[in-house]
Amino acid sequence: MSRNRVKLTNGDRWTAQQFLDHYFKPAAPSTPAVAVDMPWYMSDGPGRYYHPGMFPIIENTINRRDLAPGRYDLWKLAPLKERDPSVKAGITHYLTDPGSSDYKTRALVFGDESARISGHVVVNPDGTKRFE
Repeated sequence: MSRNRVKLTNGDRWTAQQFLDHYFKPAAPSTPAVAVDMPWYMSDGPGRYYHPGMFPIIENTINRRDLAPGRYDLWKLAPLKERDPSVKAGITHYLTDPGSSDYKTRALVFGDESARISGHVVVNPDGTKRFE
């Protein structure tokens, strides 16, 4: 049952109908955004479908052999920094896991979305890499 509800930052859990009601409610010039709880989003929510392999910067970094041992910010390894397409990935919830119990809510509330990855890569003296 809670899979069909989106957890907000204030702890409330909204159904798809509550989002529709919010969207169609008369509001001053535009409908205010609804803040979603990010830990919930990434663990039980729609963000659970993201994985590091979706972001090209990860494979690019794995394949690089020119990095000296040390700790590197992923955004600084991307040519255009945080605006580089290699640090972005997208999901269409209209096509992702249509058999899941929260499919209708995900498709209605989140639809097509994208995310940027951030973090660090540690290059060890032997050339192996660890992502943080």
